[in-house]
Amino acid sequence: MKAKKVVGISFGVLGALVLLLACVVLFWLGPTIKWVAEMIGPKALGTSLTIDKLSINPRKGTVILSGFAIANQVSFGNSNAVALANLDIAIEMASLFSSTVTVQQIRIDSPHFVFEHSSASDNIAEFIESVQDFIGYDPNAPPEPKSKQDKAKTAKDPNKPSKIVIIQYLEINDVQFLLANTDDPQLDVVIGLEQLSVSMTNGMIRLKNLHADNPGRLSSKDLFTLDSVDITLDPATIYSAPLSILDIQIRNPHCYIEWAEDASSGSELLNIAESTMSRVSAWPIPKKPDASMETQAIEAPPEKEPPPPPDLHKLNISDFQFHLINSVDPKLSIQAELDTLDIDLSEGSIKFGRFTISNPGRLATPALFTLAGINVQLDPASLYSPPLSILDVQVRKPYVFLETNPETDTVAELVKVVETILDRLSKNTASTAAATPASPPETKTPPSLELHALRVDDIQLMLLDSTPTNAPAEPAMLAGIANISIQFEEGSLQVTDVSIRNPAGFTDTNLFHLGRIDVDIDPESFFSDQVAINRIFIDSPEINIERTGTTGNLTELQKLLISFVPPSPETPKPAPSKVPESGATNAPASLAELPVALEILLVTNLAINAILPPLDVASTNEPATGPLGSFELEKLNPMAYMDRESDAAPEEITLLAFDLLSVEPLKGVIKINNLQIGNPPGFANKHLAELQYFQLSLDPGTLLSDTLLIEEILVEEPSIAYERKIRTDNIKALQQIIGNAMVQREKAMDVAMEEHDLAEPEGQKVIIEHLLVKDGTVRAKISALPTAPVPLPTIEMTDIGKEEGGASLGEASTKIFSAFYDAVIGVVANATGVAGDALKGMGNFTLDALGNVTGTLGELVGKKGDKEAEKEPEKKKKKHRFRWLWWR
Repeated sequence: MKAKKVVGISFGVLGALVLLLACVVLFWLGPTIKWVAEMIGPKALGTSLTIDKLSINPRKGTVILSGFAIANQVSFGNSNAVALANLDIAIEMASLFSSTVTVQQIRIDSPHFVFEHSSASDNIAEFIESVQDFIGYDPNAPPEPKSKQDKAKTAKDPNKPSKIVIIQYLEINDVQFLLANTDDPQLDVVIGLEQLSVSMTNGMIRLKNLHADNPGRLSSKDLFTLDSVDITLDPATIYSAPLSILDIQIRNPHCYIEWAEDASSGSELLNIAESTMSRVSAWPIPKKPDASMETQAIEAPPEKEPPPPPDLHKLNISDFQFHLINSVDPKLSIQAELDTLDIDLSEGSIKFGRFTISNPGRLATPALFTLAGINVQLDPASLYSPPLSILDVQVRKPYVFLETNPETDTVAELVKVVETILDRLSKNTASTAAATPASPPETKTPPSLELHALRVDDIQLMLLDSTPTNAPAEPAMLAGIANISIQFEEGSLQVTDVSIRNPAGFTDTNLFHLGRIDVDIDPESFFSDQVAINRIFIDSPEINIERTGTTGNLTELQKLLISFVPPSPETPKPAPSKVPESGATNAPASLAELPVALEILLVTNLAINAILPPLDVASTNEPATGPLGSFELEKLNPMAYMDRESDAAPEEITLLAFDLLSVEPLKGVIKINNLQIGNPPGFANKHLAELQYFQLSLDPGTLLSDTLLIEEILVEEPSIAYERKIRTDNIKALQQIIGNAMVQREKAMDVAMEEHDLAEPEGQKVIIEHLLVKDGTVRAKISALPTAPVPLPTIEMTDIGKEEGGASLGEASTKIFSAFYDAVIGVVANATGVAGDALKGMGNFTLDALGNVTGTLGELVGKKGDKEAEKEPEKKKKKHRFRWLWWR
């Protein structure tokens, strides 16, 4: 009986103790842990640890913590190293004893962290050292080798499944991380996040309002801002591999890089990274045991293969902005913007929306570059099995905007921007380069890819020239291409509708236009050291040259383009190089060794049209001597009737045209079929000359050298239409038109080159070994009716420019023209009976051949006396003497 009573009393006491323990756990577990933490924490950390409230309910599975803070050490400026406003955790208690632990909710409010460091120490290192001192751990002591029993205990059973933790909902609000520098507070950086929410049940992750501040020496507050990131996962793959990311949505990522007088975002971030890494590397962290100390008694388990990368399905980025801010000169600030980026890897598509790069502030045009969009189509099967196969790339409406105004221009402003960036980069990397020993760069093989097709539509170069007083307010197209299409597998490239617009103030819309360019390329050479082009075909190029009394469209365009050329930097002249004793010089590269090798170039249906001002010498009807008026002289001058009967417009001609041009650079052969040279305005025939066949053979090895060797020029069946007016002929009129244009262009170019401190490169010299013109005919018209075709004697010349080691192109052309002109004049003189000197002369040409009227022009209109009659023709001839400037 006593025994039963003792047992009963014992069970009663045990039950009371269990009940007491349960009460302690239920009601005093939180305060007990709080008391222990506040007692042991300061001793272990060397600073105060405070908790306002800690409540733990094992029955409900809840933990509530508020007012948690770990103070910083006294030597640092910030009060707390870690602070936490609230922590709420709810756990399904029954799941603690199963393979899957379910955390119903975790909510964290205002977690703030501070990493503060100086050149001598940092708060994290002092926390680590204090904890090591508290537990009596020496980090410098060698680790003790593990025994077989310890290894067997710690060895993980690969067959035992790991516990899975499911967090149904996680929410973290107002996260802040302060990276503080005690020595230089201007290097302090704050990274903040308004909210992070995670739901593993639904597979949702959301970040809201992420931001990073710029260091204090910069005027821009933000370094990076991000409105939100929404990530959708496949919940079934969260605990398996590969993780399936169904969608990522990124909203409004904005980045701000600033250059100040004494700092930049790059330099400040580099200083922060260097000081932080130097402190982290000095942390007293235990060293990893040496593998040689490990016993080989227990066989190490086989290494697991790394998990496969996540499977991303879709990614969307909207309103991406990148700002380059120049706080010294805000007018040099620019920014880049991308409206949208959509990636669907399951379909293999990548779509870029509108992309814009702004102009610097001193320019009125808002954008420097705009792009309507880019579509990229990939082969989805090649995403994870190289080579990556890019089936198609489509680029829409790339527009480049140039502007010139009285103050500056686009290129000058961009040069300033680039110079500022390079200057800051050189200063930023100088200290790092000096401190870090140079190591040879690692050569990495780029990932292999296959590009099948590329298409670019509607390319435009826009221009706003606000230098004239009546300049337009909006940019206009300067040049454009309708389409560029490349098929890499087929080796074809096609360019359609290429045009260059005329400068303002000229008649035609286009200065240059061509319909199509077809290029056939060896597909295997696309990504090799040398691209082999089998054929280039250019269809219907048209050039419209227009001149006024003072300038021309080509001259104005060249002057405009030269205005964008930045001035050459002043560099000291290099010391003269020593000539090797052997006298050897560097030979020019062979055409076959160039990165691009062209087999043949074909050009069809070329036309060079010209709108020209009237020539005084070609159209004047003023008498040479005497009082006879223009009305009477017009009756005597049959050329007045020829002017009215001309096929071409009075001041518009087709200056040059041909049916086919064939160029074979590797063979050094140029061929032209049916070449036509137009007659100047005011003459009867449409064409001055028609060449059935033209061939030029040259030494390909001299094409890139200082002296070009032309082995032969062959002209077959030229047909010349010679016409004579009172004071000139059509050949000299054309010569004067081209000469005037060249003189005006040279004057304008000299002024433009001098203004921009540019030097014109020296021209290539030429040697012509053989010139042959054969089977030609001449039709002369020096009266109302033309003569019958007369054979042109064979013209043959050799070794032009050979004695002087090469002549300029202008000098060689002058010699050829003189021989050709003399031959034509000789034929006309024989056919008409007019002396050749009279045909070449300016004022002593008689009217006999014009209407069988004998006597000189002075005799027809009246003599002024013997002396005046002798002096007048000589004066006229001297006044209108012209120097040949075609090729100058």
